Amino acid sequence: MDNDNGNSSQTLLTALRESPKSTWSSQVSFNPTNESDPATDGNLTTRHRVLVALHSESQTRGQSVEDHPLLLYLLDEETRYHTKANHCLSSLSLASYLLSLYRRPHDIWAIWIARHSNFDASKCVDMHYIYYAGGGIEQTRRYVAEDAKFTDVVEGMASDDEPASERISWWEWMVNQSGDDEDAWVELKAHVLERIEMDKKYGMTDEKVSKFVEESWRKDTSRWEEVLYTE
Repeated sequence: MDNDNGNSSQTLLTALRESPKSTWSSQVSFNPTNESDPATDGNLTTRHRVLVALHSESQTRGQSVEDHPLLLYLLDEETRYHTKANHCLSSLSLASYLLSLYRRPHDIWAIWIARHSNFDASKCVDMHYIYYAGGGIEQTRRYVAEDAKFTDVVEGMASDDEPASERISWWEWMVNQSGDDEDAWVELKAHVLERIEMDKKYGMTDEKVSKFVEESWRKDTSRWEEVLYTE
């Protein structure tokens, strides 16, 4: 990791950790000066640097429970960026990857919604991250079919004094399309379960999921950093 960028990244991460969530918006939220041009997002580079710092620490210290809300927030803001974009930056994949390492089934919804933020996102945010977060393919299927609640979709989201997250906006869109919360929830689960069955049919296994997520290059902070800062 470049020393200047590394120090800057770590300083930014430390500042966010020491700040209440209500202040994160001014530092790392999607904040374009031109709503029709996501490239004018003034916090884009800051989010990328914080993600790099989180990746670096995950390789030396493992996943910090305290950082989970921040990582969810960063992924949601990357999703907001990508709903306005017609491309996919590596930051969306990086945030999804880091979140999957917590192995928390509730996190599959944030990754699923990130995958559907635009067409290209469905190609660069792999289903492997969802299965890894869910603890395996069958465990993920069981969670969706039997244990998940629609409140899981917006878990850890903005409070009344914060901007609505992309997950909340996406869920509201689902409800408007379906008619009510219950119908939207049934439809969402059906989509996810259908995708799980399709992946199983075409040979997806837990071994392939683990091999994909645990590939050595994904653990290389300098590689992520190089890609992020040159896109």
